[in-house]
Amino acid sequence: MHFLKCNPPLDAGGISVEYRHFGRTGLTVSALGFGCGATGGLLVKGERREMVRTVSRAIEAGINYFDTARIYGDGTSEVNLGLVLEELKPDIIVGTKVQLQRHPGIGRRRVERVRRTPSQCVPSC
Repeated sequence: MHFLKCNPPLDAGGISVEYRHFGRTGLTVSALGFGCGATGGLLVKGERREMVRTVSRAIEAGINYFDTARIYGDGTSEVNLGLVLEELKPDIIVGTKVQLQRHPGIGRRRVERVRRTPSQCVPSC
């Protein structure tokens, strides 16, 4: 894995963010991502203006990877992140998850088909 450093973005408070190449995808992601799960709860049960302010600040600080999943607040995290991104229109990377279905008669999991497209997960994609 390759490590890159960027100069702190404007008004980032001196923060220096490390970046990494994401496999052979050609994507460069921040080593520190923004978790949109229910643990902190901001994108599940927070106020809209706080969501926008916090996501905006993370982007200003150099974070370009946001992690969400349908299971976070029964889809609320994905929807709220999509609304925030629609407002901010940043150039970022969003990771979400899919559930693998068990194939009848086989103990291991395998992907039968992906039932949702990225735009169904995070509406602004």
